[in-house]
Amino acid sequence: MAATLLMTSAYTAACGQRRSDALDLMSGAADAVGRVISARFRPSTPLFTVDATSTQVDLYWIGVHTALGTPDEGVPYAARIAPGQLPTTERRARYGTDCARMWHHLGDHRKTFASLRFTEQVAPEEVRRPALRALTADLLYAPVTVAGVREFAARTGVS
Repeated sequence: MAATLLMTSAYTAACGQRRSDALDLMSGAADAVGRVISARFRPSTPLFTVDATSTQVDLYWIGVHTALGTPDEGVPYAARIAPGQLPTTERRARYGTDCARMWHHLGDHRKTFASLRFTEQVAPEEVRRPALRALTADLLYAPVTVAGVREFAARTGVS
């Protein structure tokens, strides 16, 4: 089964609070990507088509852990990702979005805002989506003031 399908299924399971299924599916995706990558370095083994990279698996781990209510377990995965190495604008925006959600759940307003700003830089239209506008509103009305949030809220239609 393709790693991308496993990761998508894992995220769906996590959103449905099916923790065991989500973790099993993500482990399967990580194993599949690891087997394909290691097989490429054995000369007698034919090349396989890789539909995901270990970085993309790490990206899905962030979203899965946040959806499961264990965002602290997503932090090490976020730290391993160099967002500039993600292959598409969509993946870079996903990284910013998932990190913003993760940091928001952890109560770190500054890192939430930094992730939202990153998303705005790579895909400005994404920060106008309802879920990210809700995060922005939470920052805007939080008891902790973060410099630049008011201007960001105005740019994204939140006020």
